[in-house]
Amino acid sequence: MLESIDIYRENLTIKKKELIILQEEKSKEDIKSVDLLKKIDKTRRAGKGSKSETALKSSLNAIRRLEKNNVKINEKINEIKKRIMSKEKEIIVTKRKISEEEIK
Repeated sequence: MLESIDIYRENLTIKKKELIILQEEKSKEDIKSVDLLKKIDKTRRAGKGSKSETALKSSLNAIRRLEKNNVKINEKINEIKKRIMSKEKEIIVTKRKISEEEIK
């Protein structure tokens, strides 16, 4: 049977891997957000150059849709950040348990 310190070490390894996955997920969402912001900027510039009312209206609708998508992505990023902070806290607690076991 594994000693409790070995169990804590295994848990620590698992938690660190989970943290890495969360950080990668956040990075992907950050890239999506940046790409959407570029599209919004490009659409705004295209709309400014338009003389047609229909084209301008279409640009405004596209910008609203892109901004909605960006809000959703930012909400997801914030949720991932919360999960990252929680995982970091779990790692700290596990490290503390390992230290306590090493002292025994």
